[in-house]
Amino acid sequence: MRAGDFLDQVLLADGGRRPYAWSADGLPAGLSFRTWGSVFGVLADASHDGSLVSLTVRDRRGNSAAREVPLQVEAEGTAALHSGLTELADEEYAVYREPAALGGLEFCLIPGGLFFVGYHPSDEREQYLLELHRAGYRIDPQLAVQEFPSASVHVDGFLMQRYEVTQAQFAAFVRATGHRPAGGAPGENRANHPAVGVSFEDAVAYCRYKTEHAAQAGLDLTYRLPTNWEWEKASKGPASGSPDDPHGAARLYPWGDTWGNGMLHDLNCQAAGTVEVNSYPGAQGPFGVFDLGGNVAEWIDGGQIESGTVYQHIRGASWRRAGQRYALTFFFGAELVEPAIYQDDLGFRCVLELSGRAAPQQAFVPLGGKDPFVDGRGERQYVGSFQMARFAVTNQEFAEFRPDHRYDARRAAHPVTGISHRDAMDFCRWKTEHDGRSFWLPTRAEWERACRGVQGRRYPWGTEYSKYRCNSLESGWGRTVAVWDLWEGATPEGVYNLCGNTFEWTREGEALGGSWCSTCKAFGAEPYQSASVDQDGRDDVGFRCVTY
Repeated sequence: MRAGDFLDQVLLADGGRRPYAWSADGLPAGLSFRTWGSVFGVLADASHDGSLVSLTVRDRRGNSAAREVPLQVEAEGTAALHSGLTELADEEYAVYREPAALGGLEFCLIPGGLFFVGYHPSDEREQYLLELHRAGYRIDPQLAVQEFPSASVHVDGFLMQRYEVTQAQFAAFVRATGHRPAGGAPGENRANHPAVGVSFEDAVAYCRYKTEHAAQAGLDLTYRLPTNWEWEKASKGPASGSPDDPHGAARLYPWGDTWGNGMLHDLNCQAAGTVEVNSYPGAQGPFGVFDLGGNVAEWIDGGQIESGTVYQHIRGASWRRAGQRYALTFFFGAELVEPAIYQDDLGFRCVLELSGRAAPQQAFVPLGGKDPFVDGRGERQYVGSFQMARFAVTNQEFAEFRPDHRYDARRAAHPVTGISHRDAMDFCRWKTEHDGRSFWLPTRAEWERACRGVQGRRYPWGTEYSKYRCNSLESGWGRTVAVWDLWEGATPEGVYNLCGNTFEWTREGEALGGSWCSTCKAFGAEPYQSASVDQDGRDDVGFRCVTY
């Protein structure tokens, strides 16, 4: 793991006599131990690299098993250097450059950890948004609180391109691949202007080319578009201090709470086009990223589905857009854009994933037993002892059962979708034969017991809904995410994504829980309405197994 990244280490407890009891010794500050056998949390620094955590599990007869787990902690700057990047001398920001053979792009380090997502109100901010609303910018404190509620969420560390992709850089990609030019070849003295006239599909193709080019050079670098959360964290900074600080981590603009003309290149400049990407050093974000507020709006890896069509989000102001509204750090989603469209004020930048983070293990969480739970009708129910998979079945897992299953390699850890109820049952039968113990789809009662717990939670994580804890229509991902993402929305017992990402098949043939293209505030709470889906499935329905 890297400093600031989420750690989740499970000790599997096979055999023995339930109930099991887990304990841990030697945990450094920042990590805690959950009753379902997981070390859970975030380390603030790399000083504990190599230290041991002792995990112990005991059954009711006193039998025990133990494992010492070494912590492998890697500082984020070191991770960047191991990827073949060179750290640049900068007194204020952590900046890295890729090898010249790849283009020599500069990237700013965005450390892993919490940040303040959404709109965090204060008296001064509310007054400012009211003034914007009266001036015709169509945003006010009430809208901000409803559409962009305040929260703190965790984002893994990454590197964000310091400047928007330029015309010269995109032209080099076009020459190497024969791809469609970005609104024509670079004009005179415009090589260092941002590339415009690029569609979402063009931007994804550029990132794919950069990843393949790096692999040919022997470098483990993954280029992609930033997610909404990554873009927002790069604009705000880490969650430290008070969110009321006008220059802190919940700021309204990348430079603070105070608007000022001349801070960015937007509609107020009355310009007839873009400027060079390094023209506004005073408007850098807290990590040193330029033009998060202006010059061109930017494609984001996120979106929303409407009437069966997936639209993409864009973020930031541009030379055609008013920065007072569009440069707000929390503001997005007001305009849904078709992926194939291209405009003269719309560009993009890349992020680099930091390699080296191991995926959490699949495991089965002990549930049920003698304790009743309260169902959605308020009635006490009993289910026998069972163990539920922490994660939904992934594309990679399903391909082990069905080798002809085709999927995008970048989504190997995403939940498998588009399969029938019969396919899900057949997977469980195959797994039973393969592993030598019985696997099934969960019954509705078992699924509800996992979701509600003994106390009768409304949502898997508690009583209050949060679009930041699940992958829902209103969350703005516009696609599935990896099955171990959004860990803050896991149940206290350790089952992930029971609300959102995909609906999940039950043994009775229902599909419960909500998905990335449904409103999970309703589907993720009792009485757990089943999706209107036939037994052949659809692209937002997956499944997970239980065992006994």
